[in-house]
Amino acid sequence: MKSSTSPSQSSAEADQAFRKKALKVSSKITLLSFSMVLLTALVLTAIVFVQKGRLSPVLGAYLDGLAWSEAEQTLRTIRDMCVSTQEQSRRELDHSLSVAREMLQQKGAVAFDKETVTWEVEAQGSQSKTQIELPKFLLGGQWIGRNASRSTSSPIVDDTKHFTDAEATIFQRINNAGDMMRVATSVLKADGTRAIGTALTATNGDGSPNPVLAAVLKGETFHGRALVVNEWYEAVYEPLWDSGHQKVVGMLFVGKNMTKATQAVRESILKVTLGKGGYMFVFGTKGDHRSSATGSPSASPGRSRS
Repeated sequence: MKSSTSPSQSSAEADQAFRKKALKVSSKITLLSFSMVLLTALVLTAIVFVQKGRLSPVLGAYLDGLAWSEAEQTLRTIRDMCVSTQEQSRRELDHSLSVAREMLQQKGAVAFDKETVTWEVEAQGSQSKTQIELPKFLLGGQWIGRNASRSTSSPIVDDTKHFTDAEATIFQRINNAGDMMRVATSVLKADGTRAIGTALTATNGDGSPNPVLAAVLKGETFHGRALVVNEWYEAVYEPLWDSGHQKVVGMLFVGKNMTKATQAVRESILKVTLGKGGYMFVFGTKGDHRSSATGSPSASPGRSRS
C-alpha cells in the first residue's frame, strides 16, 4: 500500500528547503560584504603607508622651518632687548657723569697742596701694598680728605650716588706711568670700608695696556665694562686735567654693578625656552668679552679687566 503525502506536508518541506537556500545566499552576501570591507581597509592602509613615506620628509621640513622661524624671531627679540638695555644704561651713566662733573666744578678747581700725605697703595687685583708720599688732592683749595668709613660722608661721590644711584670715585695720578689711585669713593671693599688707596695700573699683570687708562691718559672718556675692586661694572671714566689743561692729573668715575644692572635682562633671557628643554645664551663677541656668556644658569656678566 503506497504512502501518500499530504499537500500541507509537501508545502512545509518546500518552505524549509527555500529557507535553507535563502540562508546560504545570505551567508554568501555577508561574507562577500565583509571581504569587500576588509579589502577596502587593506587598500586604505596601503595608501596611508605609501603617502606617509612620501609626506614625512615634506612635513618634517615644514615643521623644521616653523621651529627655525620661531627661534630667529626669539633671537631678534633678545638682541633688541640687549641693545635697548645697553643704550639705556649708557644714557643713565652719561647723566650720572654730568651730575658728578657739575658737583666737582662747584667745589672749585683741582689742585695739589705742597703738603704731602702718606698713602698705602694697593694695586687692584693684588694683595701687596706700597707706601707712597703724595701731595694732598685739593678742590677749591680744600683737601678732600682720606675717608675710609662708610658712616662718614664723602662729598661729591656720596652726593652723586644719592642723586643717580651710581657709584662714583675721584682718582689721583700717582706717577709718570699714569697709575691712578682712589682718593674718594663710594665703592666699598669686602670688609665694608671705602676702597680708597686702591689703584689702577697703566699696565695689566700680563703686560697688556689697561684699556681704561690708555683712553684716559690720551684725554678720552672711556665707556665700557670694567673690574672695579672685585666686581664687574658698566663704567665711565673721564680725565681730570691740571689748571692749564696740559696734563691728566686724575680721573672721575661713575658706574653701576653689572650683576644688578643686567639682572632684569638675565631673568628675561632665562624665562625663554626653545622647544621642550632649550634655552638662550648671549655671547660676547669683542675683545675680552669674546665667548663670555650671559643667560645660562652658570653664566657670568662680563670678563674684561680694567
